[in-house]
Amino acid sequence: MSTREDPIARHKDESVRLHEDTQSVQEHPDEIRAIDNDKCVNLSEEIIADNLRMIAKLKGVMARVEDDD
Repeated sequence: MSTREDPIARHKDESVRLHEDTQSVQEHPDEIRAIDNDKCVNLSEEIIADNLRMIAKLKGVMARVEDDD
């Protein structure tokens, strides 16, 4: 395995994990709550948006590394 394949494999694994986490949050949105200024706040939309941003970044990194090959 080359030094480039290892980071790509890790990024792919992380991308899969984020997809699974996003799916779980979408299926159970009421389970993700926090208290902010003494109010209960649902964090599912924020978590999904963060996951999707990270997936896009990981895909961009993988594409650049694969293009360099």
